[in-house]
Amino acid sequence: MTTTSTAADNFIARWRNRDGTEKSNFQLFLGELCELLGVGKPDPAHADRPCHRFHRQTQLAERLPEQIRIVRELLQLAPQTAETLADRFKRKPIKGVQPVVDALVGLGMVASEDGVYHAGSV
Repeated sequence: MTTTSTAADNFIARWRNRDGTEKSNFQLFLGELCELLGVGKPDPAHADRPCHRFHRQTQLAERLPEQIRIVRELLQLAPQTAETLADRFKRKPIKGVQPVVDALVGLGMVASEDGVYHAGSV
């Protein structure tokens, strides 16, 4: 999925250096991120049918903050490429880790130089 740089820039500008806690902003942030990436949002639950799509996306949403924390901690230990970061996650290919790292770079939480990421802002 390719997004326009304007939409991505607007998203980054909106979320850079927010004062609220991660937990208080998480649902709004994730909803806007799904919209930016063109990923469907979960359907509301219905008592008459199981919502496997919602359950799966909820599981992914619960893991995302943990993935972000781990990536930031690993980068505080030593600079790494996205590939070496992806190797640290069980069943997590580079295509799953790269967007997380790119978002952290865009938010100024991680710096990048020649494909190597390190803790700190740009």
